[in-house]
Amino acid sequence: MLEWFLAEDKAYYENLEKFKNKEYSTVVYDEIIVLPTDKEIKRSLLSQNRIAFLSPILPPLEFINVVIVKKLKNLKGVLTTQEESAGITIPQSIESKLGLKTIEPELTFSNLGGAKMFKDWASRVDIAKEKGILPKPVFFLGVPGVGKTFSVQCYAGEKNLPMLELNIELILEKPNPISVINSIFEYFDDTGIECILLMDEIEQMLQSKAMLGQLLTILSNLNTPEGYKLNGVLFATSNNVKDLVYNFPQFFRHGRWSEKFFNNYPSKEEALAVMKLYASKFKVNIDDSMIEKAYILANQYYKKYNLEEKRSVYAQSEIAYLFEKLTAYLKIDDKILMNEIAMVDPLQVTAQQAIQKLIADSRSNKFKEM
Repeated sequence: MLEWFLAEDKAYYENLEKFKNKEYSTVVYDEIIVLPTDKEIKRSLLSQNRIAFLSPILPPLEFINVVIVKKLKNLKGVLTTQEESAGITIPQSIESKLGLKTIEPELTFSNLGGAKMFKDWASRVDIAKEKGILPKPVFFLGVPGVGKTFSVQCYAGEKNLPMLELNIELILEKPNPISVINSIFEYFDDTGIECILLMDEIEQMLQSKAMLGQLLTILSNLNTPEGYKLNGVLFATSNNVKDLVYNFPQFFRHGRWSEKFFNNYPSKEEALAVMKLYASKFKVNIDDSMIEKAYILANQYYKKYNLEEKRSVYAQSEIAYLFEKLTAYLKIDDKILMNEIAMVDPLQVTAQQAIQKLIADSRSNKFKEM
């Protein structure tokens, strides 16, 4: 069979002689045909010479069974020679090729109050990595705005790794989404980039059962001899466990997930840490005693709606919104706090029944609560 070299790096195309002296291959070739036409492929099949093809794309379907495809690695590591020459960064390259958004985290575990089970898991991952064991994916369930993505950002920052966000909605809009998802994991397997991969709102995959089925296969086999390798951690998040379990009862089967965490509303300690974070971010003129008062006043004002008495009535995103509004004041007093708190209704007021059901679902499915 003829060999088909799949290469993105232009250096291969500029140095064809290296294929003939074994610098790029273990075989000496009589001829290298670049971007072969169907006619050239058919002619080569009848030739006695040692011929190989070089192309940035896969062979036509009619020839896929008569050639051996060999993917050549980029000569500049993750980047191609042309990308390096153009000053393109690795995040820019990933976004261009895969459509993944790169986030350089500014948060660490110091910004994440509490979350002991999550932090303990992170420590165990470090120990396992020292033994050469990469983790299975991690699942986060939680109310919208409660801090699932925030927790992942803190982990990425703690490990000083880039966080790559996979947009499921955009993938589903592609003509062949299964091919797209496969190409993304092939890329990470080939390059070995160390990163945190976030699949936000994975329940969107329910729009395509074939797509979700393929994704579950990938997740089950991730970092095993049968599957793709990801040099990092994959986090999947969802606001809806009921539909996932109903449509795919095997979704949470043992062995598919490293851990399943439920992001509940923040404890007082966690809420105060988040309030201090956003007070600093939005440059709010407020001291620690007034921050604690904001927590107390909010919980008192919305007490009858609070489903978890010992937790904040506000989710992280609602805390962020409250402190963004407080930016407008030169000095914060009790009256200002109460006026703004009264204007920021928590989701527990408008969607209490749905939230109550989500909390119950997390406990019935044995999620570890954060």
